[in-house]
Amino acid sequence: MAIIIESALGINIGRIVTCVKIKGNHTLYGPVWTVYSKDPISSEYGAMGHNVDVPAKWLKKINPNDHNTTKNKELEST
Repeated sequence: MAIIIESALGINIGRIVTCVKIKGNHTLYGPVWTVYSKDPISSEYGAMGHNVDVPAKWLKKINPNDHNTTKNKELEST
């Protein structure tokens, strides 16, 4: 599992995702993962879906048992 820490459009930052597989290498960003999200997330083109490709450098690995990473960011900002 990972949290998105950077996003092309900015709207995916803070989303919790599951890394499914390495998709390939981007010429600027390096390794790219296909990730899955229970809730729809945006591709770099604005299309919504449950699977999108995200550069590895935009992901931060998290412990799936750490419940503090799930929704606290949204609760703290309100």
